[in-house]
Amino acid sequence: MESVLSFQKIWEDEHLIELSIRAISKNISCNIDVYVDSTMINDLIEGLSCFVNHQQTFEWIVSDKSDQTSNYFFLRPYFYNKSMHIALEIEMIEKTSGVDQYKANFYLRTEMSYIDELIRKLTYLTSE
Repeated sequence: MESVLSFQKIWEDEHLIELSIRAISKNISCNIDVYVDSTMINDLIEGLSCFVNHQQTFEWIVSDKSDQTSNYFFLRPYFYNKSMHIALEIEMIEKTSGVDQYKANFYLRTEMSYIDELIRKLTYLTSE
């Protein structure tokens, strides 16, 4: 099974965007809803672009681990071999649904071309 990271806009007003983030690999599938603003999405696009073009690593974090009222999402891409294969380190902490809370930390493996596609999709998401 191919690793997939997808972002879907659920709701938007003039200040906030609710995103549903889904991460799927051969061994795990997780979904989390987070609140961001357009600046945060643009920061993710810029970070991914710098990673692709200059091989600079970065971290994209939504919320704070210590915040007990909003979901947490962490993303860090890195190269794991010399063939331009990459891994996306993902951490999700779902805090808003009471007893159904979960914490997941895992890696998605993919190729550099997937990051280009993800940048394109995120750019489209900001223009909707």
